[in-house]
Amino acid sequence: MTQIPTKEELQDFALNFDIKIVRPLVNAGYDKYNVFDILNISRQELRHSDFLAFLLDPNKSGYVGQQFLRNFLIFLSKDIVPNKLDFFDMLYGNFEEVNVYREVAVKDGRIDILIELEIVRNEVQKIVVAIENKVDSDQHDNQLEKYKKFLDSDKYKNYKKVPLYLTPNKADSKNEDWLEVDYSFIYSILNRVDIATADNTIKTLVDDYKKMIRREFDIMDEKESELRKLALEIYTNEINRKIIDFIYDSIPDWREETAKIIRELLIQKGASLPSNKQNTYIEFTTKELANYEGYYFQINTKDMSFVFRKDLTHNQCASQWLFGNAQDSLNAVENYKKWVLTDKTKLKESCMQMIEKAFGDNGVIATALATLKS
Repeated sequence: MTQIPTKEELQDFALNFDIKIVRPLVNAGYDKYNVFDILNISRQELRHSDFLAFLLDPNKSGYVGQQFLRNFLIFLSKDIVPNKLDFFDMLYGNFEEVNVYREVAVKDGRIDILIELEIVRNEVQKIVVAIENKVDSDQHDNQLEKYKKFLDSDKYKNYKKVPLYLTPNKADSKNEDWLEVDYSFIYSILNRVDIATADNTIKTLVDDYKKMIRREFDIMDEKESELRKLALEIYTNEINRKIIDFIYDSIPDWREETAKIIRELLIQKGASLPSNKQNTYIEFTTKELANYEGYYFQINTKDMSFVFRKDLTHNQCASQWLFGNAQDSLNAVENYKKWVLTDKTKLKESCMQMIEKAFGDNGVIATALATLKS
């Protein structure tokens, strides 16, 4: 059971909070501004692919790009495809030609990033690397199989082929030809790139990109490890620990508060909810689903994604975020957390807008039902 601090202990903690807790953490390395956050593109898949393509192309990113591409190939040969690429060839070979393309059109799809290169050590080697980048989405319509057929075409007959499926958490590509890598792979490569002699713009971009993917994709480095040690030292103090635990226990569960409001609004709309009171998922059906046994809707309060499922197979039939896209959903979730603490009226108003959008004529429910009927 959490110890309740005295009023005097709370007063002392409040007075010293900024100097003794916040400032040490800030001075230890948290940065206030990041260009990718300012532009609101930290979860935008296209922008990640754009920046990675820029880094991989020495013709555009200069010496930084040469280092990034070199280390990219070295890490591939060492950890991902040692049977295809020779480590020492990648380490000491000379780049004869490098071409990096975005959104390469193939039949019924586009490859996010395609790298064609010639590298010479003992002999000329032609290599083609295809990167399918998924940040907040999954592959669809057998796109990986189609892209592999493109790589196997006569155009790349004499090339060593490396198809990569890049995701934040090394998700299963569900295709044995595609090799799964995650953003910690990208981060480890960036850590080997020397930006000391780069111009200030490149320095800022590379440094901000590292910070952003470390945060967004839960990558821990030495700096974060030191921060966690410092935070633990602060928490180890008996008085601090008692007060921090008390504060934590006093914070309302934003999911529980939000889920309660959403359930009430769904019932007002005539939706049918099971007795299940889980806070992470809100499952419901509508009158229109009466003729489609086993189908139901699901809202995930973790990211406010909306899914249309079928009981037996649990296959996802139609899915989208209730706020338009992943970034909008993340912003909404952050607002919900804040409003649970500061403005319950605003929280309810936002939930109402969300439900109205879901049930609207062009809303996600109508879209899902139209998909089912077709």
